[in-house]
Amino acid sequence: MFGVTPSPFLLNATLLKHITSYEREDPEFLNQMLCLLYVDDLSVSLEYMDKAYQLYLKSRERMAQGGFNLRRWLTNSRPLIEKIKEMESQREFSIQTERGNQLDEDDETYNRVMVSGCEERDVNTEQKVLGTNWNYFTYEFLFKFQTPVEIKVHKV
Repeated sequence: MFGVTPSPFLLNATLLKHITSYEREDPEFLNQMLCLLYVDDLSVSLEYMDKAYQLYLKSRERMAQGGFNLRRWLTNSRPLIEKIKEMESQREFSIQTERGNQLDEDDETYNRVMVSGCEERDVNTEQKVLGTNWNYFTYEFLFKFQTPVEIKVHKV
């Protein structure tokens, strides 16, 4: 139902219904998810790697129980990203074995398709967060306007 006017409302209501099912079992998880989830992006900063890894495991498992696939994990901690990559590769293998085929995920974003948001980014230090480039080592948001300006100039 993406692209339909009530889609954001339906997603939000569905996520809220699923997440609140953990209210009695784990109120801390409920609060974290409600405070840190924006549409379909979970953005959090934690001081300790162990806590971040536990949140990764818990949110991944619990959201999967509701049919949601949390993906594109990002951290500036090399040891943590290695643990996550290892877990994701094991998980993807088990899903492929279970379903008998590979998972195909569409990496085209609304920004890339509609606005040609193809500005170069350093894949080793930058990632998109809520449609904006973010350097996750320097903790800086990077606003790049070259492509939209070029589109506007060529359309005039």
